[in-house]
Amino acid sequence: HPGVRHLHAWKESMEWTKEFRGYDDLTSIEKKEVKQSFDMAYLCVVNRCWLEVKREFIKFITYRCEKMWGRGAVIVFMRDEFQESTANVAHLHGLIKIDRSNPAGRDLSKEELRQFVCDLQASAVADLFPGDIAAEMIKDGLLKDVTDMHRVNALAGEVLTHDRHNRRNFRRVDHKNKGGEKDFKDRTVHPSRNSINCLTDDFIPLPFNFSEQTLRVLQEVGLWEPPEECGPTFPNGIFRHDMLEPKRHMGKVTPGAKEEMSSTNAKVFAFTRSMCNLQVVTCTSGVSRYVVKYLVKLDQGNRCIVWADAHTGAVMRMEQQFLHNMKISSSARAENIAHQKSRAKYHATGRQTTHAEIQGQSLGYEEVTTNLNVKEISTRPLEYRPSVSLSLKNDGNLRQRASVSGTSPVEALKVSMQMTSERLMTESQKLTYRCNNVGRLKFDGITEFSLRPPELLRFIPHLGQYHTDFVRSKNVLSNDEMRTALQRPITECKLIDCFGRQVTIRPKAAKRVLYRLQGMSPSDIDELGDDVRALRNHLICLLGRDDILQIESVFICRDPVVIHERIPIPVYSMITPNKPTDFILHVMLTIGEFFTEHDLRIAGTLRDSLVAAKLIGSSTTLGTRQLYVTHLTRRIIVEVLPVLPITMRKIDDYIFKIKRLLTSIVIEGDIHLDELSPCLLTELLGTKTDEMTRLWQEKRGNQLNAMLASLPHFAARREEFLAASKENPMRDFDPISQTEQFSEQSDLSFREQTTAITIAISAINKYQLQFGKLTRTKNILTTGIPGSGKTHVLLTQGLYAISRGLKVMATSLMAVRSLALGGIHMHKLFALQVGKYTNPYKLADLALHKLHAKSNLKMMHIVLTLDVLLFDEIGQLSAQQVAIIDIIMRNARHSNIPFGGALILGSFDAAQLGAIEGYPFLMSTHLLTDFKIIRLKHSVRAHACLTLQRINEIVREDPETLKGDPGNFGEFSNLIKNGGANFVTNF
Repeated sequence: HPGVRHLHAWKESMEWTKEFRGYDDLTSIEKKEVKQSFDMAYLCVVNRCWLEVKREFIKFITYRCEKMWGRGAVIVFMRDEFQESTANVAHLHGLIKIDRSNPAGRDLSKEELRQFVCDLQASAVADLFPGDIAAEMIKDGLLKDVTDMHRVNALAGEVLTHDRHNRRNFRRVDHKNKGGEKDFKDRTVHPSRNSINCLTDDFIPLPFNFSEQTLRVLQEVGLWEPPEECGPTFPNGIFRHDMLEPKRHMGKVTPGAKEEMSSTNAKVFAFTRSMCNLQVVTCTSGVSRYVVKYLVKLDQGNRCIVWADAHTGAVMRMEQQFLHNMKISSSARAENIAHQKSRAKYHATGRQTTHAEIQGQSLGYEEVTTNLNVKEISTRPLEYRPSVSLSLKNDGNLRQRASVSGTSPVEALKVSMQMTSERLMTESQKLTYRCNNVGRLKFDGITEFSLRPPELLRFIPHLGQYHTDFVRSKNVLSNDEMRTALQRPITECKLIDCFGRQVTIRPKAAKRVLYRLQGMSPSDIDELGDDVRALRNHLICLLGRDDILQIESVFICRDPVVIHERIPIPVYSMITPNKPTDFILHVMLTIGEFFTEHDLRIAGTLRDSLVAAKLIGSSTTLGTRQLYVTHLTRRIIVEVLPVLPITMRKIDDYIFKIKRLLTSIVIEGDIHLDELSPCLLTELLGTKTDEMTRLWQEKRGNQLNAMLASLPHFAARREEFLAASKENPMRDFDPISQTEQFSEQSDLSFREQTTAITIAISAINKYQLQFGKLTRTKNILTTGIPGSGKTHVLLTQGLYAISRGLKVMATSLMAVRSLALGGIHMHKLFALQVGKYTNPYKLADLALHKLHAKSNLKMMHIVLTLDVLLFDEIGQLSAQQVAIIDIIMRNARHSNIPFGGALILGSFDAAQLGAIEGYPFLMSTHLLTDFKIIRLKHSVRAHACLTLQRINEIVREDPETLKGDPGNFGEFSNLIKNGGANFVTNF
């Protein structure tokens, strides 16, 4: 910001009192009050003036930058930064991208642009005004005369040089010396002594060494050549990506410069006459990554601690601590560790804010100003994403309600007009559209992409490209407008998405769409139908022209705002390999190719999902799969990691984790466990008090009563089940060999039940492993028709878990069912809010807050220590409720493993009652990554009644299938009337 020392000097000189009538006649106390009032008004007025000037200054940088530097700015990002210790006006942190284009001639190359930017920087006082720049600045009005230039030079030596005693120049590196000198390190560098050649612009490698395991991965994927292969000139080898070779830019400087000065720009400094630092950012590594993070991230700066007086409780006390550079991850981590070791860690904390910051927010001044056009796209699992609800107004504007039948209005029109299948919604699109709540259509960025016009499914398979290159109309087309548009030939027909909005191409993205259409493989083109092939040919001819804005076309957006705004930059969620399944989904969504997200979920396994996203091939040979892993690892390192705001240490860690994760999924078909074994974790989290021991004994007894009542042939061993522990399990208990087939049970039914129990036993045994090469244990769900024995199988699975000494807890959405199983109702167990439907994270946070209360101490203990969760009729949960339980258990147990590592054994029937609100249970992303589903097809209850079996088969058919075959209704009616089935007269 412009320097205000002259204003401050004027204020302190008291010259303003000459304008205050009668000031000399005031008493000393009155003069003091006037001075205090003036000081308060001074900051408000100065800050308000700066807020207005700041807007104009940013406009100048954004639109007239070439007047100052000779080249314009392509992108400008500015953010206010406040220093609460000085109570000064905000200073600006900015990121400016210089335009390399040259309308009158050749554009600058990458090297020429870099040199141009470096030449804007001055790193010593003697370099501020080289050559004739002073005369140019006098002409432009930045300097009054030569004397003023010397004055600015002297000011630079005062305000731009670093004070080694200023605590803001230090970062915390340790926390062992109680704030002593050894705990802090000066982070400044000398422009002359720390450079290789001070006469040139140097990009000095930073002292960072990758681990050996990461270097092996980089060598395998072709991003690093070891020193022995590239000669002595490269002692650290050669890295094939800028991100992997972090560097610091050191600008050229006069050799005799002794001061440690912040690099600056002479013209900007002459204008502001205050601290001005200019850094060169050229790539996504090293100091560049830190500089960008420094600009965007809020510096906490201080920590205020508030607590009540320990003796009386009637007095509130407050303490303020200075925090050293919280924008540096290592410094922030050390500061937090130091706080956790202090007595203040149990007290409420906050941040002191300045009056200037409060005033700016109160008056509505923006803290961030940018011409960036950003499109935020959440790539978290479906049930965790924020979504937008659409509802229809009478005039059809803004919002739309889903039809009662769950069919898109535009789809209904296309079907009535007998359009070809390639112009109709796919089955996955129909399912995605139908998953709405009581007529409310909910969607997010990925669902919006999945419901794009069917004509674009094969043209635009990339999520980011659809959101950046295409524009959706704000208003929904009426049925008449859609009918009129659809009656036109496909080369003149509007593209209408499944919501009923028109989709057009952004003019500035026309060439990008053209390249995509021209780049389609011959096999993809052969799969196109006649209509879509004609549309592709028409778009190639249209987008290849330079005068597309002068052509009347329904495919090009005509909105003046869209025409002039920048192409949006897609910004995805921050997801790292620390959450392996979420990260794989993030990779598939961001760099994969797919029609709809549902197509990825129904693949069966994560490996099949990667194949469906066209990230790997379908070969089953070991050597080819290893090549798939190598190729995809490279793509993730090059395309995904550079846009994540992470440090080099994290990059080092993530590269190895990515390779191991892909190897385990693609080759081994499993996911490695990087954390403590969940079976061992529950023992460490539990407290050994008598009260909690009695709690688990009581719950185990109640559940055993319910299980043995349904499995009476095991009742004689009840005391053995009660005494079983992890150290001394019932080694001779084998439910497979000790279970007999019912007299009226078919062999097929008994065999499938035995298979379901065997798979669960294998999962329980795997869960109990505590050491060695551990992999994740998938949860087991049993589904089937009514009377197929789902509950019988579930209870047998739970009984085996108890025999192994595991802590088992039964629960259900229905309280009566939970009590019948001897367990605890789901809402009580997890302290869930009743009747509230909002963001899963918010509901999980409320539940965790309640679980930590003394009244829920027992429930919290169960959540922390349970090994197996028996969930009867889990299909009645929505995908969001499953997500809430996952968040609660991960946070409570401090584990990144899904559901905190607990093993879930459940039963459900998707054709019976489902979720009341939210996405259906089968839409949960956890089913693909964390569950195995076993299907029971044969009925035990209706074994002797073929009529009832056929009735069950008919009513469980998909609605679309039933509507397409009228004979089903006739058969159903005949079975009810004449099938010989007997119905009870009452309940």
